[in-house]
Amino acid sequence: MGTIANALAIILGSVLGIIIGSRFSDKYQSALINSFGLVILALSIKMSMASDDFLLSVGVLSLGVLVGEYFNLEGKLERVGVNIKQRFAREDGGFVQGFVISSMLYCTGSLAILGAIKDGLTGDATLLYTKSLMDGVISIALAATYGFGVAFSALSVFVYQGIITLIAKFTGDSLSQEFLNQITSTGGIILMGLGLNMLKVVQIRVFNMTPALLFLLLYFLIVK
Repeated sequence: MGTIANALAIILGSVLGIIIGSRFSDKYQSALINSFGLVILALSIKMSMASDDFLLSVGVLSLGVLVGEYFNLEGKLERVGVNIKQRFAREDGGFVQGFVISSMLYCTGSLAILGAIKDGLTGDATLLYTKSLMDGVISIALAATYGFGVAFSALSVFVYQGIITLIAKFTGDSLSQEFLNQITSTGGIILMGLGLNMLKVVQIRVFNMTPALLFLLLYFLIVK
């Protein structure tokens, strides 16, 4: 129920953002995106310090980005956005960019991972309900700039957090606090790339780094 509530909050926030966004000029929309980029950058730095084992983060990120680049995961995510746009939207207006940015933002944060894990382990969706409120508010600002693409990121959230919840449900107590700290730290490093992209400092293919989180999970399940 936590993941379902999260997806619905994103859709609702996006609809409100589209309605409000029509009243904003490009100057104000750009200012909003820059401010969110700074907040995401600050949050990612804080998350990256959740664990001191940066060597492990380097290892899984190296493996993850190689796999992500080989399979061109970000390109596939963009094509999903293009297909959705062609099916439901007549004009682009940043549709694909909004879909990719919001999908990464909502799926990479610590609350997405920790909330889904807690929901799977204990059935307590409090963290995901909290995340739902936050994502709903953020969706208003993002959708004001990028439009309907943000609303369709609810599908990414539903699939991603749903999978994590199921994994946590079946792996049980084998997921330690050390794992939670490490995946928060690694996720923070990935999220940092998203913040830099939004600020247009550099363009990083952030989604191609996400297999690192899977490698980290396998490491703790098999080695630890």
